[in-house]
Amino acid sequence: MPKAWETHFNERELKEIEFARKYAADFNHGTDGHIRLTVMARMAELLDGGLVPHILKDLDPTKPVNPRKPQSIQD
Repeated sequence: MPKAWETHFNERELKEIEFARKYAADFNHGTDGHIRLTVMARMAELLDGGLVPHILKDLDPTKPVNPRKPQSIQD
């Protein structure tokens, strides 16, 4: 079962986040994109820990969203 925040990302984006976590945990050796990957991994950890309780005020974090289309005009 995905975490509520994970429903706001598509499969490709989630794979990128997972790679960032792997990089930060196992490699973290300063390649191109080093800061981007470590920041992404840290943000995912904060979301996992509930330290960022609200993504958007009017967004229901339990429902998947198309990030390219505002929730107010979705079906």
